[in-house]
Amino acid sequence: MSVAYFDPDRVSLLAFAGILWDIAGAIFLAKAYAVVDDAQLERQAATYFDMNPSVLRALCEQRLDARIGLCFLLVGFTFQALSAAGVSITIGLFILLIVCGCMVAFRHLYLFPVNSIASTLRAARGHTITETTWRHHFPDISPIQWRAAVKRAKIKNKMGAS
Repeated sequence: MSVAYFDPDRVSLLAFAGILWDIAGAIFLAKAYAVVDDAQLERQAATYFDMNPSVLRALCEQRLDARIGLCFLLVGFTFQALSAAGVSITIGLFILLIVCGCMVAFRHLYLFPVNSIASTLRAARGHTITETTWRHHFPDISPIQWRAAVKRAKIKNKMGAS
């Protein structure tokens, strides 16, 4: 008898889906720290009067990634716990769970630029920072994304002229 072998009848699709969701959650948690380029680090290390917009941006982006990562981990661990309790699923439900996870991840990544700006602008309420200064710290954001984020943050004509 061999020590290790693959038995397709014993595969727990729910546990496997849970592990895949956990891996996605871990990737989002790691993204918050591992995917920072040199230009971002340089802006974060600079000193500014009142507050550093680049550091605020980084903290808000880390918070967004941590929230989605935590959600993925919780769902993944729940799937694994259900599997350990004896729940099993069909291949169709397994595929649906994986597709749902991909859709949630894609939505987060697609909306991430707008959500990060909106989160940063909301966190900076009360500080008088011009749009030119903000745009300096968000050079990777298009004008369309910028307008959508300002609208999402519900800031109306409170920024200085650009």
